[in-house]
Amino acid sequence: MRWSERARERLRPGETVAETIPVGSNGIVVTDQRVLAFTPDGEGPNFRAIERPNVEGVRLDHVGATGWLEYVGKGALAGVVGVALGLTLDLGGMFALGGVSGEGASAVGAGGLTRLLGTLNAALDAADEALLVGGLLALVFALGAFGMYVESRSYNLVIGVAGDEDLHVRAPSSADDQDRRLERALGDDAFGPGPEEPVPAEESGV
Repeated sequence: MRWSERARERLRPGETVAETIPVGSNGIVVTDQRVLAFTPDGEGPNFRAIERPNVEGVRLDHVGATGWLEYVGKGALAGVVGVALGLTLDLGGMFALGGVSGEGASAVGAGGLTRLLGTLNAALDAADEALLVGGLLALVFALGAFGMYVESRSYNLVIGVAGDEDLHVRAPSSADDQDRRLERALGDDAFGPGPEEPVPAEESGV
């Protein structure tokens, strides 16, 4: 059964359909009381009903999984710091043995210390390389996360809902007038409550 046919099954007594708007394989039905959204092509529930006074606005927009952007930022920061430290620091040079003379290195008791310093120097050299490699891997991770964000982006008809999550209806890229059709069907409801009318002085008792 098509979503447009299912919409009539969900009408309240006395509720009437004002507009039916296909959005790709999804659809929006505007009644005199509610906005009924059928989203079999989207994530989450396949059906959602919104009271018309709760509709705050309508727009067409590209929407993506913004959680990936957090990983992009963290990966890029870690990558830049790692590469910068790996290229600029010379940890191994802090304990280089070049300044120790042959006589000093062969002195009694100095052999063990020399070997220890040599081992420490090699470990710090490896730490330099690890920072550089780790930074490069973090940058690769950031690029991968950005690619996942781009992949997750889709063209959506977004309906703002007061006091609840906005409704996202996946739309084809050719959808260029569904938002205007929906706004026309909603009338003033699409823009939320307007400003209160001023009360004339003679009526307010001033």
